[in-house]
Amino acid sequence: MFHDLFLERKASKDVVCIVFLALAITFLGKISFFLPYTPIPVALRPQLVLLFAWCFGFKRTSIALLIFISSCMIEPHLLASLKSFSMGLFGPTFGYLIGYFVVAYLAEKMKMKGIGITGTFVLLSLLLDLIGALGLSLFFGISKGFTLGFFPFIVGDLFKSVLFSQTQKGLSRWRR
Repeated sequence: MFHDLFLERKASKDVVCIVFLALAITFLGKISFFLPYTPIPVALRPQLVLLFAWCFGFKRTSIALLIFISSCMIEPHLLASLKSFSMGLFGPTFGYLIGYFVVAYLAEKMKMKGIGITGTFVLLSLLLDLIGALGLSLFFGISKGFTLGFFPFIVGDLFKSVLFSQTQKGLSRWRR
């Protein structure tokens, strides 16, 4: 009886956690701005995905991402910008959406191997930019894909990665 109650309580916590993550990815991820020369916005969503995968694991984060993507199929304005998704989910930002799942998986694996959070976030942010640029290259060619979707984001993503990793370190010290 206690075992069943424990499993039920754990499942309820997981559902609440996943819904919270999906809402945060959706609404905090909308905080973004465009650089004048690229159709991809600079947004908080990539680092949120890394932070959530680090703190809550790949499974919860990927379910939250699926909820986010599903809700965006119903309400496209939930995305960072309707302009960047004018071709739908399979438009220029498709590579970034796929990349979220890849980096979420790798973030959890790197954490389990004891690799530091700051290095993990920096490396995986660059990997996400690379995957996104490759996806963008399908629409604009390889040279323009990297010019529009990789190089402009390197400095900003490095800064956001360090900031988010330090935020996580501060939160974990605060929870003790």
